Amino acid sequence: MRFRLTAGVQGDGVAKESMQFDSPPYRVGLEVDEKGELARIRVDASVEDFEPFLTRMTARPGRAFELTVRRPPVAEELLGLLQHIESMGSFWLGIHQLDWRSAEMRWMPESPDEEKKVGLLSFANRLEYP
Repeated sequence: MRFRLTAGVQGDGVAKESMQFDSPPYRVGLEVDEKGELARIRVDASVEDFEPFLTRMTARPGRAFELTVRRPPVAEELLGLLQHIESMGSFWLGIHQLDWRSAEMRWMPESPDEEKKVGLLSFANRLEYP
């Protein structure tokens, strides 16, 4: 199973097309929008013992459900990688800021057996003042 963080990009970076490259143990992807502007950066890595960290939805009496989101230990490494890319990208890629605080978390099954175990593939939240 792989775990991915995807952050939106604020800046003026441009590219001809989206691209992906491996820098073991990580995989990094740059996504461009229809105008050729850098829109999102994603980083992911393999998680061996993933089951304790899967997102759980539990029905609760009197409430719709309870959502339990746990990030695997590799999530902190990926967050650090996004922050590093933000820093270096300010010089080389025209990045002003990455929205790493509200990055989408996504589980990426690599087999049908793993896919059966995942109840919720992705989750993102954004904390902001009204």
